[in-house]
Amino acid sequence: MRTFWSPFKLRNSSVGMKIIMTFFNFTMLIGLIVNLAIFYQHTRFRLTDIAVYYRGSEEQLIAPQSLRALLETTHFHIFSMPVVIMIMAHLLLMTSARAWLKVTVIGASFLGVILEIASPWLIRYVSSQCAFLMIVAQLLLALSLVLYVIIPTHEMWFKKRNAEMEETPVHPNTLRRTS
Repeated sequence: MRTFWSPFKLRNSSVGMKIIMTFFNFTMLIGLIVNLAIFYQHTRFRLTDIAVYYRGSEEQLIAPQSLRALLETTHFHIFSMPVVIMIMAHLLLMTSARAWLKVTVIGASFLGVILEIASPWLIRYVSSQCAFLMIVAQLLLALSLVLYVIIPTHEMWFKKRNAEMEETPVHPNTLRRTS
């Protein structure tokens, strides 16, 4: 666990690294906006429309999502979402934010991923009442992603560098073994 609570902080990064991480953060924010726009187009953020999107509607002549469509969506999301969350979580872990906030944001985002992947299956094959899980997933992912962007970006650009980090680092080959 010590590895994930490194003493290195983002505020001590070089300007070039800060620029790269800031661009990454904001492209992730754009991705969130596009995701929410797609979700809105399909569902209008209404529980009944979410259920119709996955379960179909004979009255509206809308076919339910096929097994293949659910598998393809799940396949893409099960590989991509955890990787994105892992990258963003690592950036968050390199901030001076309190440990409880880091744990909460990371936990909420992974719970959001699990719900995002499971809810279409539950809506389609268990009950239309599971549609609220998709809303919960979207909220958890959106809120955590916003925090993943704001906290590291603020840390990089608006917190002072540590003086001890500005010293020239010791090269590992120059360290003597004491045992």
